[in-house]
Amino acid sequence: MEDLTKMAIVLIYPDGTVEKIPIGEYGLHIEYFREQLKKSPRFYDICKGLDFYNTDMHGRIDTMLSLNGVIIIFNLDLRDIVEGYFDFQNKLPSFAIAVPENLESLEQTLILEKIYTNYPEENLVCEKFSREQDVYLGEKYFDIKDYIREAKEGFGSRSF
Repeated sequence: MEDLTKMAIVLIYPDGTVEKIPIGEYGLHIEYFREQLKKSPRFYDICKGLDFYNTDMHGRIDTMLSLNGVIIIFNLDLRDIVEGYFDFQNKLPSFAIAVPENLESLEQTLILEKIYTNYPEENLVCEKFSREQDVYLGEKYFDIKDYIREAKEGFGSRSF
């Protein structure tokens, strides 16, 4: 995977396909999603019909992706980076990792594990979608290391 710090959003589909959306001119994730709708048939199939010009739709887009088994990784410092306020000399950007209720394949699990283990843990905010509650549960309610380990065991792979 390319340098995560250069990404606005990374999508990891159930089969392990990764769509990387590099930082460009936009300071809002919804604008990158709007562009992805035009570029990615998979993204389009999942999110067609949603209003990408309503900035309040960000949460609904996240939910649709999670309901379809997609992991979403967001650059939390995107606006500051685009506006030139982020100090790359002294720190790394932070990312939110939003995972579906269950991982769908070993490939998807291994990609998530690689990202999680190769980026400073203090710069990652992890949350897991709950179908029952129709919300994302933060780190207080689940442990991403256990989530990855259990998924790997379920797919018959060794844990880290």
